[in-house]
Amino acid sequence: MNICLSIISDGWGGAETVVHELSHRLSAQGHEVTVLLNDEIVPFFSDSEGISLLPIGRTYSLSHMARGLLPLGGRRAGPPPYARDTGWRSTLNNLLRLLYFLRIRRGVVEELRRRDVEVIHSNLENSDILVGMLRAPEIGRMTTIHGRHLPMLLEKEGKTLLERALDGLRGKALGDSVRRMDRLVFVSRWMRDQFTEHVGANVPQEVIYNGIDLSLFDAGRTEPLAVEGALKVLFPGGEKAGKGIEATLSSIPVVKRTVPDVMLYVVGVEEPSPRVRALVSELGVKDNVRFMGRMPPQEYRRLLRTVDMLCMPARQEAFGLVFLEAMAMGKPIIATDLGGIPEVVTDGRNGFLVEPEPGAIASAILAVHEDGSLRSRIERNDGEDVRRFTWEGTVAGYIKSYESCRRPSR
Repeated sequence: MNICLSIISDGWGGAETVVHELSHRLSAQGHEVTVLLNDEIVPFFSDSEGISLLPIGRTYSLSHMARGLLPLGGRRAGPPPYARDTGWRSTLNNLLRLLYFLRIRRGVVEELRRRDVEVIHSNLENSDILVGMLRAPEIGRMTTIHGRHLPMLLEKEGKTLLERALDGLRGKALGDSVRRMDRLVFVSRWMRDQFTEHVGANVPQEVIYNGIDLSLFDAGRTEPLAVEGALKVLFPGGEKAGKGIEATLSSIPVVKRTVPDVMLYVVGVEEPSPRVRALVSELGVKDNVRFMGRMPPQEYRRLLRTVDMLCMPARQEAFGLVFLEAMAMGKPIIATDLGGIPEVVTDGRNGFLVEPEPGAIASAILAVHEDGSLRSRIERNDGEDVRRFTWEGTVAGYIKSYESCRRPSR
């Protein structure tokens, strides 16, 4: 089968990891694979031998997209400067991206036809919007609904009327695009139920859980890092909205009363924002927090091997690949009973599901730290439970979905 995986993203995370691994596994099974992606994440696919890349330009650069919309506009050589946009700048970026997609869609269709693509599999909301704009009825199309879809469609708080109006255009484009798909895949039952309730689409649907390559987490392949702390806690959510960085940071002073040498390792943000820096200073935990930046996967696994537990008390999480990775290492997990998390993590078996507030988080951290038999029991349970999420099952599910989307004439 000739398959195109499409992902348009501003950085590396769970969905990007899934697309990367899925593309490699499909190629290894003899399928022809193209990855349609924006220039910002091309470097993450530099190891994709045997996989064809189809870059579409820098879709998180205002200047690049603006030039692309001009009749004489051209692409500037060299890597783009990139900073995460917020507020009105983010809204303007989203609007320009819609116009940019309209400009390039014909060229994308021509290239997909030249490559004889049979099915295009979209991931993340901006990719869905572009795929929905493509006029290629002979190509089947499907999307995986990840956790970023619903906030984009539903969140309105804290926005001006102009921002709401412009975001409404983007939300409508996304909703229309999703309803044009031949099939919808959800990463959890919770995500499927939320989407059905708030958006709805008369399209065949199914749930396919993300998989994990357990061989990458073997002790022999992941040497621990030399890091500080008598109690080492990993928070992998960066400053992404809803992941729980404020509540986690605020739990550290409580933990510190019992374990003065506690150390919180924050992954996913190069430099903390002024808001987070101020919170760290206010809490008096500057010496108990280390910001590790955006770590390469191998280095992240080494850090995960080193820490005592993973803590991410997210208020909204569709699935949570980071929890599978922690289970693959036998690490206790501190999370919440929200979103799709309970479909992965069982309270009392793989760790604790708590309220996303500092006192409850601190109590769970200390409970794990102080009970060696509990940690041993969790490690055994993790080893059993993580095997429910194999890549073999994930790939088989997707191939079946691709087959259902292929046009009869093909």
